[in-house]
Amino acid sequence: MHILNKITNNNEFVKISTLSKMFNVSARTIRNDLLKIEDYLIENGLNCLIRDYKNGVKVNSSNELQKLISEFNYTIEKNQIIYSKEDIKKFIILKLLIEKKPLKQKYFEDIFQVSRTTISNCISEAHELLYNKELKIERIPKVGVVIKSDIVSKVNEFSMQFINNWNIAEFYNYINCKEVNASISNFYLENLIDRDLYYFLKNRVVKIEGMLNKTFDDTSFIKVILFLYKMITHKVEQDIIYYKDKKIILTKEYEVANNIIFQLLEEKFNFEVSQNLVNCLTVILLTSKGIRKDNKNNISSEFINKLIVLVEKELGIEIKNKDKLKESLILHIEPMIYRLKAGIISENPLFLQVKTDYNNIFKAVKKVSIIFEEEYFIKVNEQELSYIAIYFASALENEKNSPIKKNRVVVVCVEGVAVSKKLAISLKQLFDIEITAEMSVRNLNEKIISENDYIVSTIDVPNVGNKLIKVSNDLNQDDIKLLNEKFTKKINTDIDLKKFEKIMNSIKRWCDIKDLESLQYEIFQVMMEKPQIFESELEKKKMIFSRELINILNDVDSWEEAIKESGYLLVRKNYIKESYINKIIQNIKEFGGYMVIAPKVILAHAGIEDGVNENSISILSIKKGFELKNQFNLPINLVITMAVTDEKSHLMFLKELVKFMNDKSNINRLLEIDNINGIYTMLKNNIKF
Repeated sequence: MHILNKITNNNEFVKISTLSKMFNVSARTIRNDLLKIEDYLIENGLNCLIRDYKNGVKVNSSNELQKLISEFNYTIEKNQIIYSKEDIKKFIILKLLIEKKPLKQKYFEDIFQVSRTTISNCISEAHELLYNKELKIERIPKVGVVIKSDIVSKVNEFSMQFINNWNIAEFYNYINCKEVNASISNFYLENLIDRDLYYFLKNRVVKIEGMLNKTFDDTSFIKVILFLYKMITHKVEQDIIYYKDKKIILTKEYEVANNIIFQLLEEKFNFEVSQNLVNCLTVILLTSKGIRKDNKNNISSEFINKLIVLVEKELGIEIKNKDKLKESLILHIEPMIYRLKAGIISENPLFLQVKTDYNNIFKAVKKVSIIFEEEYFIKVNEQELSYIAIYFASALENEKNSPIKKNRVVVVCVEGVAVSKKLAISLKQLFDIEITAEMSVRNLNEKIISENDYIVSTIDVPNVGNKLIKVSNDLNQDDIKLLNEKFTKKINTDIDLKKFEKIMNSIKRWCDIKDLESLQYEIFQVMMEKPQIFESELEKKKMIFSRELINILNDVDSWEEAIKESGYLLVRKNYIKESYINKIIQNIKEFGGYMVIAPKVILAHAGIEDGVNENSISILSIKKGFELKNQFNLPINLVITMAVTDEKSHLMFLKELVKFMNDKSNINRLLEIDNINGIYTMLKNNIKF
């Protein structure tokens, strides 16, 4: 049925090879499945599967076919679906964020048909996830579980969790009474969303947008709908003061909040109205992101101009086309100020990537952010600053564009305009394309699709066909490989992914990584860069190596003795100080056998600052070997002590050494040699010192 859904949604011919790759099965399996699909359709009176030798397969869509698919999906019983622990945890969080009163744990046990222990563990994990966000899950004996927090925080967290974990297009399809293909998503939506009520409220939010002359992004759209839902179903926590700034009553959003609340009362919805409720909806509207259709803003152009000038000064550049940058900054900064005054934290999902990719821009924005304290009496946190940095980075990237005809691309991202811009920047840096727009799913229409060559999206978008390219918001290796097939590259992105994976595994084996995603991104970038160090440049400083720096022993009492014996060969020539040996021993004691570079071989080394006088190397061969815990689980027979005076001059030697040691036969031959002259000759003939 997944294959049939894909062909039906595509509206064009789909090649067998494309389906094979998409579902990770052989072309033969796809052909067999297509035969079954064809039989199923014919049995139900639909002869609509078209085959073409060159182009693949296609389905002529019809109301009868859509009805058949819908009926099939709904015949899947709830107990046939296997819910992962992660799926259950996500549902618990969303359900508790919607509800005001405690829910009994048995509710979740019954709905998922799992044990009390499983639900209890999921609740504990959900508590840990939310605790740092000041959203506390409380277990009340004999009553149930509930999230204790104010309505603004709960609504904000719900919208973020929903956007990050579910397909927003399926949400829109659901409330518009259209088909939702994924059975798990359909189950969750049915148990979280009142379809009829949300459809009604969706139209009220569109009305709010009209009153504010503003189009909300997807996250904000869900946030406003959810607040209205909680309000009319008596699920708003009324006993909390949400906003104390008296100027709030002077805003257009306050006027709209009053109007919409009383309109809902007139439509026979019975709920208690208070000043807190009006203030709360006002804050939701003020802090929601989106695009204004008019130029009326509460942020002065003078302030934005001042911000741009200060950032330009810090970066030592001049942005020629400032108009679009000003517009973007105003759209972000106005709701940002209200968010900060209300104590709402807006997390940027690309925060670490922004700090990595645009570190100089981020630092400049952070340095000048004091003007927000001077003008608005607020301190802007790093998450919000990273959004502002994206707008500056986007402006600088746009000025590099050339007038050559390129693929026209729309970027669709549910996380908001700033994240869309970050994705757009990454795309423009890697590929020779024209980004025509960044937008939410809701604003994507047939006209925009027809006017552009591709829709690059972070989620599945229906009715786009072959124009859709689905990627993650931080462009991982698989995304770039997919995009390489569609666009002309600006830089070399054909890196060896297996080699990349090996590098990451080596780092993970020996290092405590604080942020794996950022490290992967940085290494990936480095591997894509063109080499800047030439071999001739590296060969200027040779490694000192002679027969006097080689020794052969039958055995040693310990690994410490082996390190000292090898190191003293260099100490005697005054190439290193004794402190260098001590540092090697200290590092091994602290970090283990990470210096073991090959079976039976250790490359003993310390830092440049630990007592190095000359670039030099010594060799100690030990017949019986010694024990030191390492990744190969073998005794060590060869100690190579290396000392270098700078970070680059030894790289060519290291490249030669690793190449030599990667051949196990070389190591075995070296260890079989029982005289110094033989070891010296073999190494000199195979490695450039």
